[in-house]
Amino acid sequence: MSEIDERMLALMNIFTPSEMEQRIRVATQGQRFVHYCSAEVAVSIIEKGIVWLRDAMLMNDYMEFDHGHDCLTHFWNGEGGKHSEALKAVLESFHAGITDELAKDFDAWTPVFRNETFIACMSEHLPDEDDIGRLSMWRAYGGNTGVALVLNNTPFMQFTDAIPAYSFPVDYFYRHQVCEKWAGLTDRLVTNRNLIASLSREELKNWLRSSMRTTSLCTKHPGFAEEREWRVVFTPRYDDADGVKKERLTPEIVVLNGVPQTIYKLGLKNYPDEGLFGATIPELIHRVIIGPTEFGFAIRRSLVSKLKDAGMADAASRVVISHIPLRR
Repeated sequence: MSEIDERMLALMNIFTPSEMEQRIRVATQGQRFVHYCSAEVAVSIIEKGIVWLRDAMLMNDYMEFDHGHDCLTHFWNGEGGKHSEALKAVLESFHAGITDELAKDFDAWTPVFRNETFIACMSEHLPDEDDIGRLSMWRAYGGNTGVALVLNNTPFMQFTDAIPAYSFPVDYFYRHQVCEKWAGLTDRLVTNRNLIASLSREELKNWLRSSMRTTSLCTKHPGFAEEREWRVVFTPRYDDADGVKKERLTPEIVVLNGVPQTIYKLGLKNYPDEGLFGATIPELIHRVIIGPTEFGFAIRRSLVSKLKDAGMADAASRVVISHIPLRR
């Protein structure tokens, strides 16, 4: 994990402790990620060194935002009972009137988070999937030419603003679990009262709004838990409001499955002076698994060639064909 000052680390452990716990686990255990896609998409990523971030409202489960937002509003609007009231009381002790301001502020941002957020999805990769991948993911992604790009975790774990798109683990929670998650914030605010008191009104609102946004965008129904998903999230008006980094995430209108839509192109590049490493194709891709298909050998030959062109000297040893006997 990249360097980060002690005060910022303390604040992250107050407002996003479960996220920090997940990051530490991934970083210390060397956990890899995996992106399931079609062979066509895999070739494009390797050849161009570009990943697409897609409109969150056009992803597989279009109600994903609604689930997270519903769980959050259930807690915040008082249905969390004594827990929501306790949190609001503690916040009011720091800045009178802040809870009403925050509610209005988040309501104003909600249409932006819902309709103007772009994401790229990946899953945690398990060691016993190295040669076969995950059956449920082959069934869901890539069609008859599925490919799994197994990724090293380095660029996803660094604390850097080089790219204004940020990685988050997905929580698979019911309403009551989101309530429990937010209820824990009350105790942490009280325990760290001196540090929280040093935040201005706007700084405190910013931390809370960011936590509310993450809950809305990165909470899924527990029925999806086996996906072990992480998301790279980008909301242009929120993450790069002044447009300083706009050339690093560029919009384009494409047509996918007959639907014209905006995507954002993220170049797989390092920015060492800004603390971003390990993002180029040879550094990022650890392994490639070709899913169940009758075209496995042709796809493997092509991917090995593209990886060599991208600078991966040992490409042939990195690409395997899954032997899961999946009938389409």
